[in-house]
Amino acid sequence: MSKSSDETEDTSDDAQPLCFFVPSKLFIDLKQSSQTRETTKTVAARVLDQMDDAAKKNKSQGLWNIPAREDYDPDNSECRKPFRILIQAIQTGLLGDLADPANNFQKSFYSREEGEEPWSIREPLTGDFEDVAIAKSYHDAVDKCYDNLGIAHEFFLKCFNHNSIDDKGAPLIAVVHYGFSFPCAFYAPSGFDEWQYAFCFGDGWDQLSDMDSESKFFGNFAGSLECVAHEMMHAITHYLVNLEYSGESGALNEHISDTFGMMAEQWHKGHTVKQSDWLIGEDILLPEIRSYVGIDGVTDPEKSYAMKSMKAPGTAYNIKGLGGDNQVCYMKDYKYDLPIDKNHDWGGVHINSGIPNHAFYQFANFLGGNSWDLAGKIWFESLKSEEMYSKCRFLDWARITIKTAKSYKSLTPLSLDENGKENTVASLLRTAWKIVGINTPISILND
Repeated sequence: MSKSSDETEDTSDDAQPLCFFVPSKLFIDLKQSSQTRETTKTVAARVLDQMDDAAKKNKSQGLWNIPAREDYDPDNSECRKPFRILIQAIQTGLLGDLADPANNFQKSFYSREEGEEPWSIREPLTGDFEDVAIAKSYHDAVDKCYDNLGIAHEFFLKCFNHNSIDDKGAPLIAVVHYGFSFPCAFYAPSGFDEWQYAFCFGDGWDQLSDMDSESKFFGNFAGSLECVAHEMMHAITHYLVNLEYSGESGALNEHISDTFGMMAEQWHKGHTVKQSDWLIGEDILLPEIRSYVGIDGVTDPEKSYAMKSMKAPGTAYNIKGLGGDNQVCYMKDYKYDLPIDKNHDWGGVHINSGIPNHAFYQFANFLGGNSWDLAGKIWFESLKSEEMYSKCRFLDWARITIKTAKSYKSLTPLSLDENGKENTVASLLRTAWKIVGINTPISILND
């Protein structure tokens, strides 16, 4: 795992940022808005407390003590039987308050060794459930997380020849039913030397009886392949580069996870760039929430709200009580004035990531076909470039990706440039970056 030479000990009051799928800023706005119902404000405040608690615990002691297999040693081929999924299912979200997680939870590990089929070889959950519907929901979330981790692992292995997080078959460790009706997911690194880390997924608000249906918004996060692959990519990025999670480098970190989460979904569905809707996180919104309502007030069954749109950042959702999508699409709209703290999304990492997201969308559409075949490979190889560093900025990333693209050729004819000459993969990528306002010199194509 690479380390930046300028890494320093964190002495700030804020805990080390965790890569939350839904930014804390959204819940801050819900808590403070005069338009928010009191029950929603109360729940939003609880979410913020849980986010703070998770970050502080992860910084001080590691979030969850889930040991890897005893025989796992990434540097010893004889002790490296690759790929195992471990899931800890936490029952607190259904039984009561999470004031003391040690007092009220059940552990159940679901595991699969490489080569075992089918996916359903698992240890059953334990625990008594009085409500059959809740029990089914509880089990389904674990199953979906288990399946989605397997799909994500297969995606990275087959498309980019990358085995798990470290490319050596590290176990994939997840926590399901995290927190009390926690409407989020995150990757929690607790030190790669001991392999103590976890992907944590909450249940959302659909089981809360004290909220009206129009305010519940979020469902279970473990059931979203885009979300699961997004968090797994945060771990891969952490292992390869360890991009600082603030400002431009933090937005780049979010962009990379968005992009590979999107590609994992496209790959699993067999969608080309033209067939994809390029929406991220639509399946974490409850069905009655994600229904698209046009300006005429009529629901359009062909469209859906989502958390982000790579095709049109800033338009993913406009939901009563939740507000609208505030991502930006172009450098002219970059939010430079946001402080680097948790109240402002660590300098707008979720807001400004829309810029490189849209550049990738443009590039993939220029190329056509499958996003993972060429555009995705260029992105993944660029992440491993020796030029990458922990505080990498958008312009640096653009230059690295263009340099990487020069080594790739399209198997199908590309469009013609303004001089009637066929574009190259690199020239189309340079154009894609130019569209979002990130300009590189023409000489970069010949260097």
